[in-house]
Amino acid sequence: MIKHLLRLSCICILFAYCNNPSEKETLPVAVAGEVHCYMYNDSSNIISLRASFLKDSVSGALNYDIYQKDKNSGTIAGIMKGDMLVADYTFISEGKTSVRQVAFKKSGSTLVGGVGEMEEKDGKMVFKDMSKLDFSHPVVLAEVDCNK
Repeated sequence: MIKHLLRLSCICILFAYCNNPSEKETLPVAVAGEVHCYMYNDSSNIISLRASFLKDSVSGALNYDIYQKDKNSGTIAGIMKGDMLVADYTFISEGKTSVRQVAFKKSGSTLVGGVGEMEEKDGKMVFKDMSKLDFSHPVVLAEVDCNK
């Protein structure tokens, strides 16, 4: 229960932060964390991530707008494990709320999404084996200016 309240608090703080860019400087660093934005855009597909990093914790907004697929908009809450971001992605698609695990490998100023076999556990989709994730596909999210 405490974990869910903490996650909800982080999400609320992030949304308030994202919707009030003029107030960025007034938020304490311990609350807002270090914010980075990433995007993939090939004119048909757009993936965007706005993430707040506080120590090893990560929270933020993740959106997928993939050609001929339902748009997914939601939030992430997770951790950094070395150079890998592992998070729960809570999103709404076709009016239904779903949760699935996502993983991104950080390389310099880019993030590459991990692909792997998934299974349902405790009401969410999770990777079967994190050690077998494939980070070789060409979809790379580049760091962008969060103010644009």
